[in-house]
Amino acid sequence: HVLYFRLPLSLFTCKTLTKLRIDHRNPASLVWQCPCLVNLPCLKTLDIVVRNNPFVNAFELIHGCPVLESLSLEAVILDEEEDYVFNIPTLKRLKLTLQRPFRTSVAKKVVLNVPNLEYLFVGGISGLLFVMEDLSSLVEVSFSFDYIQLDDMCWEFLKGISGVKSLSIENYPFTSALPSFPNMKHLEFKRHWYPDLVLQYLVSCPELKHLCIGKVRQLF
Repeated sequence: HVLYFRLPLSLFTCKTLTKLRIDHRNPASLVWQCPCLVNLPCLKTLDIVVRNNPFVNAFELIHGCPVLESLSLEAVILDEEEDYVFNIPTLKRLKLTLQRPFRTSVAKKVVLNVPNLEYLFVGGISGLLFVMEDLSSLVEVSFSFDYIQLDDMCWEFLKGISGVKSLSIENYPFTSALPSFPNMKHLEFKRHWYPDLVLQYLVSCPELKHLCIGKVRQLF
């Protein structure tokens, strides 16, 4: 966790490494990049913040971790990059904090094909279309959207996670109708919420047993 450094090449092919975290908090600094092919056969936990060519550097590292179980990725998605496709059959926990520039015209997809995923967090500015190909094991979801370009995008995201048992919500600028959550047992509202949407969720969760409301206020 430093501003400027170069990782040794041996780190990217370490046979015994099980956990790696690369982090920084200076958005102007170009902290690291993958200088070689990655082969980390025992890495199970990866926590990275990527601002320098995020798509290439993040996925070169991810693709070299064949037994990855927990991934945390913070990145800025740029228009010239490809769609973000997470095809990781071993993954159990995924935390995505993805930002997009406000002035952008190119639609970007985040494709989730993670059949063993149990926990998902999504945060940031959601000008993204989530495509849920396989979330058959998903149990718990948390999300916090600072800004949403289109209600349709958020509705598709909610529809894709509608089978979960536990949902925690923070920021959520979305007012359209909600899909049904037939398996939902636990629901938590953290802050910045529309009171009317609380009632909508109660109607959409017929099996709800636990409700936690941290802070509710009318935004407009």
